[in-house]
Amino acid sequence: MNVDYKFLADNDPGGELEVAFSAMAAEKIIEPHELILTDKGLANKLGLTKAIAFKENLKSAVVAGALPQDVIDWFVSTGIDINHPDVEITLNALRVAGFLTLAQVSDVLNLRNKDNPKYPGLKIGHLQNAREWRAEGRI
Repeated sequence: MNVDYKFLADNDPGGELEVAFSAMAAEKIIEPHELILTDKGLANKLGLTKAIAFKENLKSAVVAGALPQDVIDWFVSTGIDINHPDVEITLNALRVAGFLTLAQVSDVLNLRNKDNPKYPGLKIGHLQNAREWRAEGRI
């Protein structure tokens, strides 16, 4: 692993080594990524119970005329890109209309992001070295 000790030293929150290390190890970078979601994919990500409830609520919206049947068909067959702005608008409109809950919309939209560690592979020794080398003027 190639460690950028200057980067670690620059981002060191200071204080006790163990506390600073824990804080840094917990930091994440949230990155959007393309996600074509099907009903089966939703079940894999959120669990069967939540996926079934979500799909049933979408079906209720179709029956009420608030959502075209095509959306359900796409969701089941080819999937829907949940990063597309229209998807968020549609899900929120269905929430406002009472077909979906806030939790359901949040669960689905939160799948758009991928959490990556800000400091991948960080070990306490890396931070300790960065501190020592910064104090010595080496970085």
